[in-house]
Amino acid sequence: MNPSDLEFLQELRQDFLLEAQEHIQTITSGLLDLERSEVPGEKVVESVYRAAHSLKGAAHAVEMSKVASLCQSMEGVFSRVKEGSLFLEKKDYDLLQKSVDCLSVLIEDPDGDDREARALAKSMDDLKGGSPKEIDSPMPTEEKASPPSEEQPKGTIGDTVRVKSSKVDSLLLQAEEMISVNLAMDQRIKEGLELLSLVEDCKKALHQEDMEALRSFFYAVEGEIRKTIKALSMDERSARVLLDRLLSDAKAVVMLPSSTLLQSFPKMVRDLSRNMGKDVDFRMTGGDVEVDKRILEGMKDPLIHLIRNALDHGIENHDERVASNKNPMASLTLSFSYTYGGQIEIVLSDDGRGLDRDRIAEKAVISGLISQDQVLSMEDGEVLDLIFRSGFSTSKLITDVSGRGLGMSIVRENVELLGGSISLSSQSGEGTSFRIKLPLSMATFRGVVVEEWGRFFVLPTSQVVKVTRVGSDSVRSLEGREAVDVDGTTYPLARLGAVLDLSGNGKDDNDKNQAFPVVVVSSGTGVSFAFAVGAVVGEQEILLKGLGPQLVKVPFVSGATVMGSGKVAPVLRVKDLIQRASERKSTVATTVEPKEKPTSVLLVEDSITSRTLLKNILTASGYMVQTAVDGREGFDLFSRESFDIVVSDVEMPGMNGFELTRAIRSHGSKGEVPVVLVTSLDSRKDRERGVEAGADAYIVKSSFDQTKLLDVMRRLL
Repeated sequence: MNPSDLEFLQELRQDFLLEAQEHIQTITSGLLDLERSEVPGEKVVESVYRAAHSLKGAAHAVEMSKVASLCQSMEGVFSRVKEGSLFLEKKDYDLLQKSVDCLSVLIEDPDGDDREARALAKSMDDLKGGSPKEIDSPMPTEEKASPPSEEQPKGTIGDTVRVKSSKVDSLLLQAEEMISVNLAMDQRIKEGLELLSLVEDCKKALHQEDMEALRSFFYAVEGEIRKTIKALSMDERSARVLLDRLLSDAKAVVMLPSSTLLQSFPKMVRDLSRNMGKDVDFRMTGGDVEVDKRILEGMKDPLIHLIRNALDHGIENHDERVASNKNPMASLTLSFSYTYGGQIEIVLSDDGRGLDRDRIAEKAVISGLISQDQVLSMEDGEVLDLIFRSGFSTSKLITDVSGRGLGMSIVRENVELLGGSISLSSQSGEGTSFRIKLPLSMATFRGVVVEEWGRFFVLPTSQVVKVTRVGSDSVRSLEGREAVDVDGTTYPLARLGAVLDLSGNGKDDNDKNQAFPVVVVSSGTGVSFAFAVGAVVGEQEILLKGLGPQLVKVPFVSGATVMGSGKVAPVLRVKDLIQRASERKSTVATTVEPKEKPTSVLLVEDSITSRTLLKNILTASGYMVQTAVDGREGFDLFSRESFDIVVSDVEMPGMNGFELTRAIRSHGSKGEVPVVLVTSLDSRKDRERGVEAGADAYIVKSSFDQTKLLDVMRRLL
């Protein structure tokens, strides 16, 4: 094949990928519907048959013969079901779903090993009977098929256009940039009004002198300024209308129905519950609720984790449910719905065993997260909330599969990074519900702008409970810290500048005898705090700008925005503010302890890129890092020097990570040093090898997140 033909084929295959995803989803959903139905629905059977037939033809067109061959066998099974001569059983659905999974693999890697595909095709040929060649020509029933129903679902080819996500994102970003232009116009109008005020003052002064010519000049200037301001005001209104329309249209492009996220969940639940030997009735609602695609993408992993936890730990097995007089078929529901304030609510509920408050409290005390005295004073909801704390786990090996404890911490972190909050309710023996609230869009949000010690900051309006002014008579002492009464409720009080460790002023610039501004905020988990600020500038539409990967973990800051004056204002992360403020008690003196020696880390990694990345992450987090380029060098360093923890790759020349771990474990007095394996090997067999070697944690690079690594290390140290 010449280069031009090869390039054209690659372009065709890119288009084929999109089409193939739609056909595979149709087959997957159709199989789930058929499996749940006592009598196969004709429309569903027709849809899966057509999807298999169309996918086969498209695969032939892009020279993916292995895909086409497997589709042909699947098409034959569906053909027999259409005719009514074949009735599928439970094992048959397992075979077909496994074949769909194999199709997805072949489409991603058309030149890969097809032994499994050939075995599956043979099983399907045996199921339908006869040779696959018998159905290679178009079937008579295809010509007699009824025309498409007029009630087409939303999102069909007739009313949608495929657009690359990069182009859509670019369109939205350009529209969002106009917010800064709009704010700048507001600022120019304010400056014009100030200039006009100066001219008014000059007129009054000149009126006392006999300088008619100058007065005429100033009157003329005044007239021009007034005209300019009027023109700017009209331009600003026009720009605002344009911006609103452009943003609305751009947002509509990236607003996708939640069903685009949910469509893969039924099969995942079916496969997982089947592997666990549990019967689960999984229901979803709210698939037509439209959400920013960036939020949908960000919520996929947290929801998968919550569903896996519900199936693995929440829902009982068959015998346990029967013994508890429960329906052997467990219930798991996932719903999307609109709520007040332009938000969406996601609720995941199961009717499983529920959470045991006493057991959670006991684990938390054993893990050192809280003391026994603290447990006694905690409400049930506060105890249940401990499962979101990093380190809440009794697992000896930390993996990416079950994600116990640490995974729940990351779930909350991911939700909060999207501007949302997560809470839970549970009743022992009856089930658990997780409730997630999120904004509909990440494009813009309303923010309260405050000034503190000469700097501007933004607090998300959705997390602001109250903005007010209070006098010194409202401030009192409560449990060793300052507190303030606002509308009959007492909130702990802190100075925003002090919490942020701002340099320069460092003191309270409010007159204690006068009222001063206070902003009451809530983290979304029931914890609220009041922050005294220098001034509340106002509320406005905020365009959030990310800080980039290098600054993703800057304390207190989730991003920044450009104000109309051109100044950059950080957008504050309310949860971090409350946590830091809660740790400080202004009236309690503390003794400065000498700094401890930094934790020493041995980093073993043969890739210079990965080694540099990991070393920078660890050094920036306060660790003292020494590196080795392979397992042998790493073990020599480990034998000569003292380290608090070892972080190692697995695939390395000479001595690999598994061998290094075993060597460390057999080193006598040093054999108890924690070992974290960071690798691209993610199979169950590789994880088991990590356990057998003695690793304390196993993190897969494909889903690598620096927060996960640092949290794991803190837990092990």
